[in-house]
Amino acid sequence: MSRPGEARCGVGKALLATFQRLHPTRVSALSAELSDETRASFEGRSALRWIPMAHHMELSDAIRRALGLGEPNIEFWQQGWLSAMDRPFLVGIARAALRLDSAPTRSLLRHAPLTTRQAFRNIGTMETRLLPEDEPGLGFWTVRGFPSRHYTMDCFIEGCRGGLQGAAILARQRVRTTLTYVDHNAGDFEIRIDLE
Repeated sequence: MSRPGEARCGVGKALLATFQRLHPTRVSALSAELSDETRASFEGRSALRWIPMAHHMELSDAIRRALGLGEPNIEFWQQGWLSAMDRPFLVGIARAALRLDSAPTRSLLRHAPLTTRQAFRNIGTMETRLLPEDEPGLGFWTVRGFPSRHYTMDCFIEGCRGGLQGAAILARQRVRTTLTYVDHNAGDFEIRIDLE
């Protein structure tokens, strides 16, 4: 039997801080949607602590309901991941990736699986496949085996798309993300990443 998914508490804290910054009048309504157990998992906890993925997804789903499906949620996740990448458990990877390569967006995308493993565990495998530099587009982000029977996969996909867009902003570029493949039963999806 596979182990249950987990998320770093700091990712949820970054999302809560982003929501409070962008939508201060809606924080009480968002908090009211969360179970006592989920709220408690973020309060007074170390950002490095692993919490059940169920609590992270309960928060993510509540944000998605509050903001709307698709682009509004993707844009929120873009800002949320920018905030999360300032957290101690991710900032070192992001800074190193920016310094390692003359093409910082490609470098951040190359390191995206490592960054994601620092934020989540037991939620499938993730990889980046970069396209050759002489081809149009940057590459693909692929997730296999996401536990879609337990968590809202479309919400996670939108979070990944926003996170990839946020990573490009760190590199002072803009990218467009497009969902090119999804299999909800298998928990597999692929996102194409193109420079804007």
